[in-house]
Parts: sequence; structure tokens; C-alpha cells
Amino acid sequence: MSTSLTWTATDVENTMRIVLQGSVNEDADFESLLATIKTRQHVVISLKGIGALNSCGVREWVNFVREIPAEIQIELEDCSPVVVSQLNMISNFVGHAKIVSVVAPFICDSCGNEEERILNVADGTFPELTGTTCGKCHDEMVFDDIEDSYFAFLDAGT
Repeated sequence: MSTSLTWTATDVENTMRIVLQGSVNEDADFESLLATIKTRQHVVISLKGIGALNSCGVREWVNFVREIPAEIQIELEDCSPVVVSQLNMISNFVGHAKIVSVVAPFICDSCGNEEERILNVADGTFPELTGTTCGKCHDEMVFDDIEDSYFAFLDAGT
């Protein structure tokens, strides 16, 4: 079941922080969000809450980021796995925004526990994928995807 796209915005010092939640689909309306962003100099958008993104949603998102004026500094943080998938498929998915961090899947080979961790990619290099401890059994977890594929957007200079 998909949930509609919602957003909340807070001002922290000179930065507007926006949290997006739900599904980005044909019903996604970015007009009011765009109007809010256009009044700021620096905007950080959290995408951790994006659980689904269909082809119509990709179109709406790309149109949205294309409309953000170049003089506004945009950072995308906590990009969910569905967002990372689009980063790797759509070359203009983020416009002029900078990707700061992604949510990455990990699994524990010892107990089968699955967890997501936020990894910093602001410097454009592959993040460290070792040393993640399981929240249940405390053994080391392993990255639960193909590293080169999941982080391909970093090689593309996104």
C-alpha cells in the first residue's frame, strides 16, 4: 500500500531542513515545496522516508529538481534504497543537488538480522562498509547489496 507524499520543513540557523515521507508517484505535487525552497539559500532534503518511487514519480521529481534555481545550495541526505536505485539509473535525477548520505542495507550472517545504516558519501568516495555491528547479536554485519552497483552514482560524479 502506498502512502501519499508529505513533507515537513524546519529552519535551523540559515538552513531549511525538509523531510519527505511516502511515495513519489503521479500524485506527487512539488509545487508548494518548490515555492518554499525558492525563498532559501541553503536547503537540506532528507529522503529516508521515501518508500516507493514509480516512473511517473521519477518524472515529477526530475521536473521538480530542474526548477530549483542554481543559486540555491541543495543537499540530499539519507537517500533511501529506492532513491539510490534511481540515482544509478537516471543521470539527471538530482539536478545540481549534492548527495550527502545514503541509507544502506546490512545483514548479519550470524543471526539473520537486517538493518539499514546511514553512510556518508559527501566526499564522493565509496564509504567504509566494514565494522558495522549487529544490533541483536553484536557480530559484524555485511553490506546486503552489490557495492559497485549500489554506489555506481559516485563513479558517475552525481
